[in-house]
Amino acid sequence: MGLQESPSFDDLGKMEPEKKRISSRGLRRGLILAIALLGAALLFFGGTRLGSGADTQYGGLDGCLVSSAGDPIIAEVLYADQSRETYEDGCFFFPYLPSGKGELTVRRGTEDLIYPVKIIAKQAVMLGEVVID
Repeated sequence: MGLQESPSFDDLGKMEPEKKRISSRGLRRGLILAIALLGAALLFFGGTRLGSGADTQYGGLDGCLVSSAGDPIIAEVLYADQSRETYEDGCFFFPYLPSGKGELTVRRGTEDLIYPVKIIAKQAVMLGEVVID
C-alpha cells in the first residue's frame, strides 16, 4: 500500500465501523460455558463448606504451659482428635476446633491432666498461662 492509498485523518469521519452480528448459537454457547465455569468454581471453592457440616461453627484455643516458677513446659496437648507438642516457650494453638464443650488433655510423660474447655464459635479461647506442678 502506497502513501497515496493509505487513509488520512480527514477520512476518519467518513469511515464506519464494521458491524458484526453475534449468532444465537454463539451466544448460547458462551452462556452455557459461563454457567459451567461458575458451577465448577462454586464446587471447587465452596464445596467444603456446603456439606453436612455447614452448620458447625468453629473456634480456636491457645495457651501456655508453665511451671509454678514460671518456666515453660514442653508437653503434648490434645483436644478432640487433634494433638500437638507445645513450642519451646510452652505455648500451643489449635486454630480450627468445633464449638462446644470439650476437654484439653496435657500429656507429660505417663501423666494426663484434663481441663474442661468450652470452644466459642468464631473466637479464639485464650487460656493464658496454665500452671502445671
